Amino acid sequence: MNFFIIEMLILSSIAVIIITFIIRAKHIKIQNATDKRTHIEEIYLSEINKLNSKEDKLVYIKKCNSELSRNIFFTEEEANKLIEKLVSI
Repeated sequence: MNFFIIEMLILSSIAVIIITFIIRAKHIKIQNATDKRTHIEEIYLSEINKLNSKEDKLVYIKKCNSELSRNIFFTEEEANKLIEKLVSI
């Protein structure tokens, strides 16, 4: 008898977990790589425009370069073009 109750509790818990994952999966917005690159570029450009001194911009560009070198959405060429764009501002 107790085994049956424990088994039913375990099965109902698993069902609740599966239903929760299904509901959450429907609400996740998946961006494609182009949209993600555009979004990241817009963030970098808006942030660098907020900086006033050349020293602050240089530090920010170094940070962006470091982040872009590890970013899976940018190829090395795309990252270099974005850094050149940031430097020209």
